[in-house]
Amino acid sequence: MPRRALHTDDVKIEQQPVINLETVDASPDRAPDIIKADEANLKKDYLDELAFNEEPVTIVIDQSSEKNAPHAYYVAVNGRGAEVQENGRWFERKWLMVNQPLTIKRKYVEVLLRSKTTRVETIVPNPGDSDLERYPGGKLLRFTSGVCAFSIVNDKNPRGFDWAMKLRQQNF
Repeated sequence: MPRRALHTDDVKIEQQPVINLETVDASPDRAPDIIKADEANLKKDYLDELAFNEEPVTIVIDQSSEKNAPHAYYVAVNGRGAEVQENGRWFERKWLMVNQPLTIKRKYVEVLLRSKTTRVETIVPNPGDSDLERYPGGKLLRFTSGVCAFSIVNDKNPRGFDWAMKLRQQNF
């Protein structure tokens, strides 16, 4: 049974915590993260993921209401523009137009889902502020939002809805 359309503005993006500027560790002596893959599971999982990312998904990118809003968004994976299906054939398009139904491969939808911007605000407390005791050196607030809003209007894979929700919510 097909699910309803997913609109990215309906998905709450995880926000990063407030940073207490008094306790920030600026030392560059952090050990690098090392990730090792289990080769036994790698081949099948990797091939399944590649096939999943090549599936067609139909989206409509919303026109923003901001002044001088873009009429198209640049989307590419490894330097290759989005593969858009038109009249049963695939064409490369680096710019995706707003307010048009577009059938593109899932890997390009992932680029749009992960495209986010973070606004940063530094607040230094004044004497008498309620936050002075909690954040004596000030605090850093971060607000993350999506670069563009769009609707996923057709995704035939039953995993697609949950996949899109998870990617949109993530904040790295």
